[in-house]
Amino acid sequence: MKKNVLLLLLSSFILVPAITADSDGQNKKKGVIAIGEALYWRTNFFIPYAITFETTTQGAVTLSTNQKFTNVTPSYDPGFRIGLGYFSPSSHWEIDANAIRFAQKKSDSTLANDSTRIGLLWDFSSQITLPTAVSANFSDSFIGFAVSAKRPFYTDKNISFGYTFGLVGVVLKEQLEIIADGQNIDSIPVHTVTTLKNAFNGLGPVNAVNTLWKFSRNAGFYGLGEFSVLIGKIPVEQTQFTTIGGAQPALFQITQNNRVFLRANLFAQIGIQYEQTFCDVVSVVFKLGYDFNFWPSQIAFARFAEVVAGQATPRINASDIGFHGFHFGGYLTF
Repeated sequence: MKKNVLLLLLSSFILVPAITADSDGQNKKKGVIAIGEALYWRTNFFIPYAITFETTTQGAVTLSTNQKFTNVTPSYDPGFRIGLGYFSPSSHWEIDANAIRFAQKKSDSTLANDSTRIGLLWDFSSQITLPTAVSANFSDSFIGFAVSAKRPFYTDKNISFGYTFGLVGVVLKEQLEIIADGQNIDSIPVHTVTTLKNAFNGLGPVNAVNTLWKFSRNAGFYGLGEFSVLIGKIPVEQTQFTTIGGAQPALFQITQNNRVFLRANLFAQIGIQYEQTFCDVVSVVFKLGYDFNFWPSQIAFARFAEVVAGQATPRINASDIGFHGFHFGGYLTF
């Protein structure tokens, strides 16, 4: 625990954008800043729900060939980022408070046939010996907030660099539901519904650097790079209901929610912006760019479990998750 706290403190001094996601311009006016961006992101992860393969027989030996993992692959969905801030031209400091919201759902399925077999990866009851169909429903949500201060540390005619530090918090949730049908060793129909739930509620310091490269008076390219370390809990719940024939469903469950984790987050942003000032009072910046948001070892599902003294002890298989996609919008200073 002491090591975790030390890492958390050290991260607050690393000069490396936050959910704030804003680049400094050289001509920013004093006043209130209203930030609004539409997101068009997708979730990037790899949690295969089944494996498909073909079988060939060589003498008395049956071989499995053409093995392929089946994974739910989400498409792009909308989200948003909003915020308020204040900029002081005398000190060049800017204070921001921002929030972000993104969620999506996606389904996938696979069927067995004469040439293709299915292998189950999350069958805790081990009752289905001959799977015939498997489907998966994936959903996730990402809610984040940040309070930060930023200031340029180098400004030239066409180039500026700035740094950001602050506090960031997130609520991440992922759920994967797997529905499988098949037969057991006695050729009796078996139906299973497996639900995997993972979440992370964390809080920690964020540090960032940003840059703006102008190629005209009002337009330029911007970039942002962020590093944060958050401390929080990862509650995980895994359940499976197994129905054999006409019997009542039997429940198998793994729950783990008492461990505290440190989790890093890496964020990067690139894009192009155009700034226009009206009546020397109101400044509007239009932005179009791409976001990369990476959470290593975020998903902590247990693929297998060992029964020790009557208790199911999970073997955690940590998996990464990321969010990436377009953003468009900007901010208004008045």
